[in-house]
Amino acid sequence: MKDNIDKSLLKISDEEDISYSSLVSQIFVKHIEWDHRTEKYGYVHISKAFFKGFIELLTADQLIDVGKKLGSSLPKEFIMFWWKQININTFFEYIDILSKYAGIFQSERIEFTGYDVITLHHEYGRKWSSFLGYYIQSAIKTCLNIQAKIDLTDNSVIVKFNTAT
Repeated sequence: MKDNIDKSLLKISDEEDISYSSLVSQIFVKHIEWDHRTEKYGYVHISKAFFKGFIELLTADQLIDVGKKLGSSLPKEFIMFWWKQININTFFEYIDILSKYAGIFQSERIEFTGYDVITLHHEYGRKWSSFLGYYIQSAIKTCLNIQAKIDLTDNSVIVKFNTAT
């Protein structure tokens, strides 16, 4: 079995044009940052096609309601489970980890004096933007006690909130 794993790793490292040791390092990092945590918390991995189909089954209003409800509980639970404390830094680490591994958005953060802007980019349409916007808005309110403003487009969410308060 070890030989098969080595052969597979060598093949992947060749295909991705990275060194064997870099690939192994990436695997370890992903395991520590994502796989280990999500396995303990009960994440389910699904295909993009299944995910898109699920989004299409719900109305925009239903997705907004689910976003508000889940945003008011899940981020706080996950952050406490993963980092044992909630603050602005652990909140952004949570967003970064989701962005890096979950496949539901890519994030960018810009910090200005007194406020932050988070942009979430995705490929799932306006209804998904609604879910994400209200999920993040509720999460910020629950975790940081800050009211965020959201702007939605077909494939992005812009979240702005004051960090000086």
